[in-house]
Parts: sequence; structure tokens; C-alpha cells
Amino acid sequence: MALKDILVHVDGALGTGFAFANALARRHDAHVAALHAYDAVGPAAMAAAGDANPAAVERFIRETQEAERETSATLRAQCEGAWRRDGIAGEWRVVEGTPDLVVQRHARFADLAVFSRGPVEGSRTDGVALAQAALFGTGRPVVVAPPRWDAGTAPGRVLVAWSGTRESARAIHDALDLLAAAERVRLLTVAAVEGLEEARLDADFMARHLARHGVNATAEVTAGGEARPDELILNSLADGADDLLVIGGYGHSRLREMMLGGVTREMLRHAPVPVLLAH
Repeated sequence: MALKDILVHVDGALGTGFAFANALARRHDAHVAALHAYDAVGPAAMAAAGDANPAAVERFIRETQEAERETSATLRAQCEGAWRRDGIAGEWRVVEGTPDLVVQRHARFADLAVFSRGPVEGSRTDGVALAQAALFGTGRPVVVAPPRWDAGTAPGRVLVAWSGTRESARAIHDALDLLAAAERVRLLTVAAVEGLEEARLDADFMARHLARHGVNATAEVTAGGEARPDELILNSLADGADDLLVIGGYGHSRLREMMLGGVTREMLRHAPVPVLLAH
């Protein structure tokens, strides 16, 4: 996938997602669209209004809209200042509506959607929840950037959690432009003891496939044993040798909502580096 159009969600403050999107834009000569989506009349606003009379509710909504407009003006100035400084082609978008639906709509016009995991000061939305909505509602890959992460440059050392699944293969394909630009890529497979031989063969096939695309990839296969796969992946990231994790966004339907699988969910909530997911 050629990376030329990046959407980044901003809310309350720019967050690490904005820095990550800009780092990618500089490396890949890509366009960045910063989206501020807010819902002044949604469930959260109504809950805050409580049992107030209609006039008070209307006043509350007006005040919320005014506060969001002020926040939006501040964020826009910060975004445009960063883009001018770094020579990035950027575009500001502000939309009032249900945030997950707004994000889904705009992510369909991008190659990649980027979110900040948080906490983001002043944010009213959960970056992980929005990323999940975009992942399952658009067919586009997403990145979730952790807090307290230094996004000085685009990722050069990438860990791919290769599981041999459809979602894992999709994630590698969607991240191909990033993998080709990386200094090195590690394919990490966690397999059951009885499946180690087949897992090594598949990992080797994938490493050779990536090499044909100009990706400097090596394959590592480890036996799961008593440790959970998410624990082994987090342990592999703990030494700071990688600055991006690529993983398949496995999901299943529950009460008409797409829910992330356990390994993916743990990575999104606890990985010390940005996580790219595809489904």
C-alpha cells in the first residue's frame, strides 16, 4: 500500500498520534488531514445536563458548542503551525456529530487512520474505541500511538506479530510501505510446541515474500508454553529495540459490536510503541 493520505484524530490536545502522523508524512511525502469530531448533543452531553428543563439543556448545548469551537480554533492553529514548520501538506477538518461515525466516514478517504491512546488532556473520546470503530467500519488500517512516546522520526525498527492468520497477512500487506522504508523488520511468531515446525516454515515463507518487496525481514519463532502470546510480545518490545508493532486486528461479533481479540486488545492498551492494526 502506497502511503500518501493520512487521517489523524485530534481531540483536546494534539497528542502523540498527531506527531506520529507527521513523522510518517515527512518520510513518505504524504498528505495529513487532522480531524476534530465532537458531539454536543449526544448521550454524554445529555447526561451532563441531567434532569434540567429544556431551556437549560439548550443553553448547555450552546455552551458545549462554543467551548468546542474554541478548542477547535486552538487545535487548528497548532496543527497548521506544525505543518508549516515541517513542510507538510496538511488539511484541517472539524465536524459536529457522533465521533465514531464521523471518524469512520473520513477514514474511508485515507490510506491510514491514526489515533492517540491517551490520556489526552481535555479529550472527551477514547482513542482506542475510535480506532476500533475505524478498523471494523472502514477496511482501512489504523495506528494507535501510546502516551509519552517520542515521535521524532518515522519508525525504522518494526516488530510484526505474525500469526499466519488472514488478519495478520492483511496487516503486513497494509503496512508494506512502512516495512519497506524500515531499517529492519522482525517477524515474531508465538506457536504451540506441536506446531513449531509448520510455524517456522510459514515465517520463512513470509520473510522471503517480504524480501521480494525490498523489506529487510528476519523470522523468529518461539514456543508459547505457559506464557500468553500477548505477554511474549510485550516482553519482546520491553527492551526498546522496536518503534512500531504491526498486528492483525482479529474481531468477532458480539451484540452487534465488533470486539477485539484478547492479544490485540492487550497490545492496544499496553504496548510501549505505536500499534498498526488491520482487519
